[in-house]
Amino acid sequence: MAETVLDKGKVTLELAGETVTLVPTVKAFNLLAGAADTYSTLLQRLAIGHVDTVKTVLRAGLGLNDTQVKELPGKIMMTGVLAVSNPCSDYVYRLFNAGKSVKEVQAEQQAKAAAQAEAEEVGDAEDEENPPHA
Repeated sequence: MAETVLDKGKVTLELAGETVTLVPTVKAFNLLAGAADTYSTLLQRLAIGHVDTVKTVLRAGLGLNDTQVKELPGKIMMTGVLAVSNPCSDYVYRLFNAGKSVKEVQAEQQAKAAAQAEAEEVGDAEDEENPPHA
């Protein structure tokens, strides 16, 4: 059976001078969902440069095996923890939000809130035009 991969949500980064792509898969989702209580916890750990979390995200996104994972600490050190953790944060956010970036999710939420506010205004206007009978 082939691995399920999202059409969007891939994140490319430089790791020790090599361009790599973190791929959103169900396997990566399951691995990262089990790595912390919530994906927000993963994002918090990445924001402070928690190296074990960076390694876990890279392992999941790159689909690395146990042997390949042993090379990650050196590659992270050569690249810089924050230089790696920022794209890892983007990857985690997208993985847990159907491939959408923070900006895309915020835009959707704002559009939904605006539509709801507009619907409420229309409802208020109709109430003024048709007051209840006493």
